Amino acid sequence: MARNQLYIINEDIPRTTFQSSRGSSNIDLSIVNNKMLADTKDWKISEEESGSGHNILKCNINFAKDKTKIKNFPGLQYIIKKQQRTEFYKNC
Repeated sequence: MARNQLYIINEDIPRTTFQSSRGSSNIDLSIVNNKMLADTKDWKISEEESGSGHNILKCNINFAKDKTKIKNFPGLQYIIKKQQRTEFYKNC
């Protein structure tokens, strides 16, 4: 994960991401790259029913473009054509 500049954003809270009759654990992870790390806030485990033993994970992502942040960004950068942006962001 470190080599690929990926980060786990799960917060250490008493609730677990998975529960079953055999126990509970934090097996579900929310992983972001170094660009998304600063723009991802308010990670939480939802109280909503998911229909499985896995709880729904939620977070807020700021998609606003800050041109100074983009120009001064020290990590990986991608050059994409304007017509490819929608597909690129979908894959991120």
